[in-house]
Amino acid sequence: MRWLPAAAVFAALSVQPAAAQDDDWLRLAPATPWNLDYAEDSCALRRVFGEEGQQVFLELRQYQPGEVMQLIVTSDDIRRRDSAFDFRSARGVTANFIPDNEPYNHGRPMGVDNDNWGKGFISRIGILTGAERDLDTQLTLRQGVDLAITDERREERENEITGLAVGNAFREDFVLETGAMRAPMEAMRACLDELLTHWGIDAEAQKNLLRPVRPLGIERWARELQERYPMEMLRRGQQAIVNVRLTVGEDGRATGCAVQNSLNEATFDELACELLLEHSRFEPALDGNGDPITSYWVTRVIYSIG
Repeated sequence: MRWLPAAAVFAALSVQPAAAQDDDWLRLAPATPWNLDYAEDSCALRRVFGEEGQQVFLELRQYQPGEVMQLIVTSDDIRRRDSAFDFRSARGVTANFIPDNEPYNHGRPMGVDNDNWGKGFISRIGILTGAERDLDTQLTLRQGVDLAITDERREERENEITGLAVGNAFREDFVLETGAMRAPMEAMRACLDELLTHWGIDAEAQKNLLRPVRPLGIERWARELQERYPMEMLRRGQQAIVNVRLTVGEDGRATGCAVQNSLNEATFDELACELLLEHSRFEPALDGNGDPITSYWVTRVIYSIG
C-alpha cells in the first residue's frame, strides 16, 4: 500500500518531457455545458466532449479549497490503452492544461470503469503551471504546506487555459477544448465555501488562517497504515483510493473522520478512518488572531497492489 498526504500525492508525481500535442491529436469540442455537482462531501465540475462516436467524459473534483483537483477521464467510444496501466509499462499517462508546453507525466494512474461513460483513469491535476508546480513540490516536501498563489495570478492562469491534453491513456490522444477555466472554477470555489459550512467550519476564518492544520510525525503514523492492508481485499486483488477528511480540534486531535465520495469496498474506508483517528497527531490551525481554531485536514490513503 502507498500512503501520502493529498498534497504530497500530487507532488510525488514525476514531471518528464513528453511529445507535445501534435496536429494529429483529436480535438474534442464541448458536447454539454459544465455541470456542477454539489455533493455532500465534495464539489465537482463535469462535462462531455466530442461528437457521437468520439465522446469523452471529464470530471474535476475537489474535496477542499485549494489548487489541486481529482481528475477522472473516461470514454465508452475511445478505447482505453490498458497496457499503459500495467506496472511493467515504461510509458506514463500524460494530462495537462494547455497552453503548458511540457506534458505532465502521471505515471501509471489507477484505472476506473464508469457505468455511464466507460473506462478511463483517475489521477490528480492542478491549475498551476510547471514552474509553479515545481515550487509547490518544494514547499510540500520541505514545509508540508501548499503554494498560496495570489487571486490575481489565479485569475490570469485560469483565463489563459484553453484545453486539457490527454496522452498515452487511450488508443487516440486528444485535447478536450475546455476554454477558459475562470468561470467554472469560480463556481467550484463558491460550492466549496458552502460545503465548509455544512462541516461546521467557518469558511471566512479558513481563508485568513495564520497557520493551517499541520501533521506531526506523519512518517510514524503513515507506517501504521502501510502495514495494514485488508487481507480479504488483498486476496481478491482489490485496490482503492480513500479520500479522507479529518476534523481537527483546537487541541490538535482528530475528532471526526469522513470518507469523501467513496467508490470503494466499505472495508477500505472503515480501516483507513479507524487507523487515522487512532494514530494521527496535528498542530491545530491558528485563526487570524493566532488562536487555535477547529479546522480540517484532507488526505488520500492509496491501497495499491504491485
